Amino acid sequence: MAILDRLPTRDWFIRFDVVNDDACVICGSGMESRDHLFADCFYARNVWNVVLGLCGIRSIADSWDQRLNWLVVSLKGKSLRTRILKLAWTGFLYHVWEERNFKFFRSISRSSEDTVKRIKEAVKIKLYSLSLHIIDDGNKELYINWELI
Repeated sequence: MAILDRLPTRDWFIRFDVVNDDACVICGSGMESRDHLFADCFYARNVWNVVLGLCGIRSIADSWDQRLNWLVVSLKGKSLRTRILKLAWTGFLYHVWEERNFKFFRSISRSSEDTVKRIKEAVKIKLYSLSLHIIDDGNKELYINWELI
């Protein structure tokens, strides 16, 4: 849904005259759109930068389109880092959208650290089901950062 830009964000509601306020529910600045929510919002930007840092990657793409293009090009293969990034990306989309909905519908907000913790837990659960037990020197930092050992 996010990739197809089909999420019911406030910019979508504005087009159909459902709401008048287009401000991002999470950060309060900028028009809430898919691009803002997952790339420009300081909350999401912080979460994604921490996730990348856990993989030993510094932030390299600022906009939604740049980030998506980087992911398409970079997430090929079956290395541990690639598997983690794929799982982390889907977890990032899910948990940022969940945060948006919690704040929009329940007026509950959580810290970006809590969202990162939830993403890490989801990645850990999925990786355990893949039975990845090979720990070499190249992967040791990933295992430690993602608390897989």
